[in-house]
Amino acid sequence: MINNVSKPKEESLPKVTSLGDKYSFRVKATKDIGVYKCTNLAENFRTIKQGTVFSVYGYTYAAWAVPSGFVQMKDVEPISVTITTGGLSKDMETEFRDFLIGEEIDSELNVYARGNPSAEITVNGLNLVKVKQFLDTKDWYYK
Repeated sequence: MINNVSKPKEESLPKVTSLGDKYSFRVKATKDIGVYKCTNLAENFRTIKQGTVFSVYGYTYAAWAVPSGFVQMKDVEPISVTITTGGLSKDMETEFRDFLIGEEIDSELNVYARGNPSAEITVNGLNLVKVKQFLDTKDWYYK
C-alpha cells in the first residue's frame, strides 16, 4: 500500500505593492518595533528603536516593506513632505484640486500667482505617493 502523505499547504502571503525608490517615503517609529521577515508579520528578527526614521519601499494591507523586512503600519507615523510645483496655470490648479477631492486627500493646496505661478502641498504616506504619481502622469514639474 502506498502512503499518500500530502504536503501542508503553503500559507498564502499578502501581496506587496512596490513603490520603488522613486515613490518611497519616510516614516518614524512611534515605539520600539519589530521587523519581520515575511509579509504575514511572522518571524520577528530585529527591533527598530522608537524615534528611528527610515524609508518605506512598498506595502501590504497591514505592513510597510522596509529594507530587509516588514513593519506593522500601526507602529509608525509617516513624515510629511512639502511638494512645490512650478508653472501652474489656472486650469492646472483646477485639475489638481479635482484630483485631491477625488482621491480624498485632505491637504491644503497653497497657490502662489506671482511670477511663475506655483503651488505647495504638504502630504505624507500613500497620499504623498498618489500626489507624486499624479504630477508625473501630467508631466508637471515639482520638487
